[in-house]
Amino acid sequence: MNTEKLTFFEKLQKFSWAIILFLVVIITVQTCATSKKVSALKDTLDTVPTREEISKEIQIEGLKTSKRTLFDWNSVIRTVKRPDDLMNSYDSSIEKLETKKVVN
Repeated sequence: MNTEKLTFFEKLQKFSWAIILFLVVIITVQTCATSKKVSALKDTLDTVPTREEISKEIQIEGLKTSKRTLFDWNSVIRTVKRPDDLMNSYDSSIEKLETKKVVN
């Protein structure tokens, strides 16, 4: 058996195949993890709402907020419409927007 000590470069040369194999395995595992993340991202991109859907949701939430504000304030509005009539008109607008189909 050879008892002489090997230098760093001799050890590197002797075990280079093991180092290369280790790096290949690590790179393969990293690539698989990345491809799983990409496929998961593709699934979420399919469910992203369109601009029209977002606009409709903003309008609905705005009407709901106006209705809540009017109800919370219980204010007397100095117009021809009573607060109850305004809340009913908000409700009908919300129903129209919710039943309205978005054309893609």
